[in-house]
Amino acid sequence: MKYAKSATMNSEWVRIFESNNGYLHSRQLTKRSQYYQLRKLVDQGEIVMLKRGLYHLADMPGSDEWAKIAQIVPLGVICMFSAWQYWQLSTQVPVSYHIAIGKKEKAVVPQYPPIQLYYWQDQAAKLGVTEVTRDGHQVRIFNPEKSVCDAIRFRNKIGMDLVAEILKNYLSGPDKNIDLLLKYAGSLRIAKPISDYLRIIL
Repeated sequence: MKYAKSATMNSEWVRIFESNNGYLHSRQLTKRSQYYQLRKLVDQGEIVMLKRGLYHLADMPGSDEWAKIAQIVPLGVICMFSAWQYWQLSTQVPVSYHIAIGKKEKAVVPQYPPIQLYYWQDQAAKLGVTEVTRDGHQVRIFNPEKSVCDAIRFRNKIGMDLVAEILKNYLSGPDKNIDLLLKYAGSLRIAKPISDYLRIIL
């Protein structure tokens, strides 16, 4: 990943950002003078502060918002509407990134990119986590089976039309794993509604 160096961005800063796929944590700085330089580059628009202590190189080729999310909420997992869209389970396009974290975790998110946080118990926050690669970063996301279970868990909030769409798209896919779906449903204590829906659709 290469960045076209501007007149105000010296080679050392470009090297630092390129070595970390376009990102920088302030803890990586080793000299006091670097903090002043960093603030100046932020003011000049060369560097974007995503949140306190986390920076991104502006206009770096190949930058991906999902990769930004992985940096902003490193313990988070893409879930709900974002996961349904990614796995092509729903045609709805969410206006924010939906991220699940453990109920005891803490996360500070910026105004942009927009992030909707869900604080879930460990069982719901850790079950069915997989990873996808975006712009050189590993992004954590719930797999399709867990994503379907989440639709059932929150069926009263998202509406049955969306639940039906998600189930229909999942069941029509070539990679569905009904045994894994039922296993997750049992762990999340939604085995009965899942089984009922499957009987109706199948």
